[in-house]
Amino acid sequence: MHVLVLKSPGTWPFILSFFLTCINVFYVVHARLYIVRTGSILHAKVNLWIQIIVDLSVLTFVIYHIGVLETYAAFMYLFHITLVCLFFPRSESFIVIVLASALYILLIFVEVNQFTHSTGIYTNRDLKEDILQSPEIYYVNILLFLGIICVVWYLTKL
Repeated sequence: MHVLVLKSPGTWPFILSFFLTCINVFYVVHARLYIVRTGSILHAKVNLWIQIIVDLSVLTFVIYHIGVLETYAAFMYLFHITLVCLFFPRSESFIVIVLASALYILLIFVEVNQFTHSTGIYTNRDLKEDILQSPEIYYVNILLFLGIICVVWYLTKL
């Protein structure tokens, strides 16, 4: 049995929150100014796609630092996926699902092959070591993740 004690994250979540707030305000202002100047929403859509990619990248960074294998933080991708599925057509929302899935699988690949060493949120490293010794655990996590996001995608497009 593992005792799971959380570590203090430090200041990086607050710095990241401030960065995302500034970036999102910039996106809104930039899109509005462009629409007012040109009367076209095409550039606003490109702006929105850049915002989605940046948000997914930052979310991937957060999931990496929280812990890819020892937590279920990857399900935070569902917030983005659900919103995209509600507001975008089926083909465009599927692109976001593929991107989020690829980022999550890449994180697991990096973690399992120990290309880098994420600290995670738990002080006890034994849980992560046990998971690394049992590959069926992360294979099941990948399948559950992919299954759940596909169900969300399908149900929001009915």
